[in-house]
This record gives sequence, C-alpha cells and structure tokens, in this order.
Amino acid sequence: MVESHCWWSLGQRHVQQISNLQSHVWLMRSHKR
Repeated sequence: MVESHCWWSLGQRHVQQISNLQSHVWLMRSHKR
C-alpha cells in the first residue's frame, strides 16, 4: 500500500512537471508570434 501510494505521488508529480513544461513552451511560442 505504502509503495503504491509513493509511486502514485511520483506519477502525479511527473504529470504536473510535463503539463507545466508544455504550458511554458506554448507561452514561449505564442510570445514569439
């Protein structure tokens, strides 16, 4: 249970980082235009 919860939290954090990176790239592209 504890291990699965740790993996779940790691996955959530990874997804947050990816979404933040995508939004950052999108902002940079829109700013360049």
